[in-house]
Amino acid sequence: MDVIEPTDHINVVTICGMGGDLISKILEKGRVKDKLVGVERLILQPNNGEKKLREWLIGHQYKIIDETILEENGKIYEIIVAEKAETAETYSELEYSFGRFLLQTKNEVFRKKWLSEIDKCQYILDSMQKASNNLNEKEQQVINKINEIKEVLG
Repeated sequence: MDVIEPTDHINVVTICGMGGDLISKILEKGRVKDKLVGVERLILQPNNGEKKLREWLIGHQYKIIDETILEENGKIYEIIVAEKAETAETYSELEYSFGRFLLQTKNEVFRKKWLSEIDKCQYILDSMQKASNNLNEKEQQVINKINEIKEVLG
């Protein structure tokens, strides 16, 4: 974003292959320095941290106009397309976590991603429970996440 100037008349910015947190920081730095003036569309592909990125977009008055999830060479990618909006949208926690458009389609890759996430969470939970007999707050958070994913997947 540092090299972009408003006089460049750039209307689409693509940021791919980084975490959602880092993409959010890049966008925030660009916003503060007026680098996003005139940018009509953002095409973003976070490797992780999609929820954080969606929160940044909605929090800065962007409208997510499309999302897709795909698998290539054994890797799962989410792509988020957003445009500046006149008014802020309202998202639920589920929509921030899973993606409004992705929740509507729940395609095979979406299901694969979240079933894998359940497996990871279950492994973490099992490890935590072996280490302690008490169900603590962290374990409850992992259980809640597993239940949320299962509810979304139906």
